[in-house]
Amino acid sequence: PENDELFLRFERLICEQEHLIPLAEINNIQTFYRYSFGRHYKSSGNTELSSKLVVLYKEHLERGYFFHRWDKMHISTLKLLVNFGIKQKELEWVAHLLQLVPADKILGTKYPEEIYSLCQAELLFAQEEYQEAEAMITYRLFEDVNFSLSCDILLIKIYFATDHDLLESRIRAMELKVRRADIAEFDKKAYLHFISVMRQINKYKWLKDQDKLQEVKDRINSDTPLIQREWLLAIIAV
Repeated sequence: PENDELFLRFERLICEQEHLIPLAEINNIQTFYRYSFGRHYKSSGNTELSSKLVVLYKEHLERGYFFHRWDKMHISTLKLLVNFGIKQKELEWVAHLLQLVPADKILGTKYPEEIYSLCQAELLFAQEEYQEAEAMITYRLFEDVNFSLSCDILLIKIYFATDHDLLESRIRAMELKVRRADIAEFDKKAYLHFISVMRQINKYKWLKDQDKLQEVKDRINSDTPLIQREWLLAIIAV
């Protein structure tokens, strides 16, 4: 990825030889290409990486490179694309993605309906349809606790956006779940940092304490592991 000449040659060869490569193999090659693409543009310092990735992801979705067994998608791929599309404000594309991948086409989970509902809820939240988003959230003891924590995070975001009285109790419930969860230490730190920052924002924002809010902003921008960094920066700026 760091070598411009080799990367561009790899890119050109894929285009030239794709018609000769079996579908299963081209999917693997394109997965590696997307990884290399991201690494290449990060190492080059290109500031247009996100917009270029939007174009690439859209093309790869339409050409079927994200799918397995012809028309099914793995849970991790679906969640990645939903999160990426929402972050880039490509909400119509996310809605299109969820039409292409209904619950019965999701691989890698015992609870495809619940995962699909979570993805729909994420989209509804981005569309500021807060009540509808909350109604979509279904709690399960998912195989991966991170999906359960995604439900907690989304509910916290909904409660903050709607100034809900139960925000603090929801934050406490998530904190207890994180401390008990058997997850990597880096991930645990990122979740707990989110909880701590969320508490500070909830406290200082309504007090309109600009000095304290600047301290919180500095925490968000630090190198400490943190999830939902962009959303936290957005709500502290309002």
